[in-house]
Amino acid sequence: MTAMAGGQLKPVVPVSGKVTVDGTAAGGVTIAIHAAGGGPELRRTVTKPDGSYTWTTYTADDGLEPGSYAVTFRQMLRERRNDDFEPKDDKLAGKFVNPQKSKFKLDVAAGAPQTNVDYELTTK
Repeated sequence: MTAMAGGQLKPVVPVSGKVTVDGTAAGGVTIAIHAAGGGPELRRTVTKPDGSYTWTTYTADDGLEPGSYAVTFRQMLRERRNDDFEPKDDKLAGKFVNPQKSKFKLDVAAGAPQTNVDYELTTK
């Protein structure tokens, strides 16, 4: 693919799955990826009401660049006006928002689409 500015776009790989919280499909969960080891947020997506999600980089549902990522989650009680939030505003109580402590990892290999990248979050 060639970017509108004339540069070459990096290849991406389709990645999708489902998020459950305590065994129940969870809509409205914001999933974010960070550089492996817990760097800044690189990209985010939100689960649909059935808990399913897909990643988008350039066009809808095209995927992510190959690499290793730390994955974080939050499920807001109400719509935020900016990126600031308090754990009390997160239905998951801030339990899954620290990329440096996240036990959830995602490895995306070039040319290897992943359609069942499911995450089970346990709050109890």
